[in-house]
Amino acid sequence: MIDAVGILFPSKSKGTTYEKNSIQPAKIIIDTIVNSENQCLFISANDGPFFMNDYMKAKKEVEAYGQKCLKSRFVSVFPGIVYDASRKSSYFPARLLEPLVKIPIFSFLKSYRPIKRSQFAKEIHKIIEGKESSLTTRIK
Repeated sequence: MIDAVGILFPSKSKGTTYEKNSIQPAKIIIDTIVNSENQCLFISANDGPFFMNDYMKAKKEVEAYGQKCLKSRFVSVFPGIVYDASRKSSYFPARLLEPLVKIPIFSFLKSYRPIKRSQFAKEIHKIIEGKESSLTTRIK
């Protein structure tokens, strides 16, 4: 089972919150499979800028709950900015970051971990097949 539910930003006008639209749905999925043999692959996040602190807190809350309930059957992946040319809102920032993270003075940007959507899909496939992936480790 892959958990990709959630929101990027809450919206008062839409009535969305991290608790209602990210944390609770993930907990329902975890609770549903706790007494089965199923695994859960949770798409978390490696890092985010200061204005996404609440988003990161929500991700970490789900991670902690999943680990507590499912132990080794709960696998988190930690992508950064998943980008594709069709999604301009992530494409341009990620493309700007890619060369910068290779420069030592900007090494702090590595935690934003830009990754092409096609490469992200390949990494998820590797994880499902039981192979190693760098995305299963959060980088600082």
